[in-house]
Amino acid sequence: MNAPVIGIARTLNYYAYYPFWQGFFDSLNLKTVVSSPTTKEILDQGVKDALAEACLPIKLFFGHIATLKTKVDYLFIPRIVNLNRKTVYCPKFLGLPDMIKYSYENLPPVIDIRVDNRNLKDSLLISSLKLASFFGFSKLQGFKAYREGIRRQNLYENLLQKGYLPVNEVNVNSPKLFSVKSSFKIALLGYPYLVYDNYVNLKILEFLHKNNVQVLTAEQVPWPIRNKYAPFTNKKRLFWTFSDRVLSSFQYFLKNVPDLKGIIHLTAFGCGPDFIVDRIMEIDAGEQQIPYLTLTIDEHTGEAGLVTRVEAFLDMIKRKSR
Repeated sequence: MNAPVIGIARTLNYYAYYPFWQGFFDSLNLKTVVSSPTTKEILDQGVKDALAEACLPIKLFFGHIATLKTKVDYLFIPRIVNLNRKTVYCPKFLGLPDMIKYSYENLPPVIDIRVDNRNLKDSLLISSLKLASFFGFSKLQGFKAYREGIRRQNLYENLLQKGYLPVNEVNVNSPKLFSVKSSFKIALLGYPYLVYDNYVNLKILEFLHKNNVQVLTAEQVPWPIRNKYAPFTNKKRLFWTFSDRVLSSFQYFLKNVPDLKGIIHLTAFGCGPDFIVDRIMEIDAGEQQIPYLTLTIDEHTGEAGLVTRVEAFLDMIKRKSR
């Protein structure tokens, strides 16, 4: 009997936690299939299938699921609520398994294990053991798979902190693209599924790379440091995990990179949390006289217009530096 094939969408949590799940499934000799890098066809399909009021990343997730659903035995859509005991994921993330289940007919079974560390410290381990048991493996085999997942996730996060830019692909074994070293440093801040998806970000990462701009991203700041910079006012922090990551890394760059030339915030149209994040960063960057640019992307955004805005932003910084 052939091993079941498990489908994983190449978007949203893919750019944050895929190494863990890849290591977990590989350890159990379960085959995983990741959807193709985002294309116009995938995005168009997502726009067609998702609710009109959904944000761009959610529409994109629908498009990726549409390409997978006839090719796999299971769809893996974990319901990750909390991992750090401090912040939770966007509510739209938490509802994804249900949205997918009730939007398509004749789907393969959806695996939607819940990971919530708020009241259960080892929720990821417990969920991993349950998942291993679901496929008929023992607790010991599940534990070994969990350990392999943790090992690969740590390796991935170390690569990110060294400047690895996982454009379209998370590849721990042979990472390809790293930030160039340059005195022209720009912080490109946004959620990982926007910053590292080459189709969605309209190749802005590659554009900056080719123009010898050293790109600083939120994932390059280790969690203990981000945690230190997370409270932004009155010791409060944002509720949402990726928003908290963007804002805390922004505060770190602002206070610890004296030659920071500018900040670009990449955001998706229709993102509620980003409305708050963007305004806070714009005010703080203005007080420090750091040039700041917001790029809002939706399904109608064109590459030429976005590149023109980034070129103008870089030219403005260079004129200011003379």
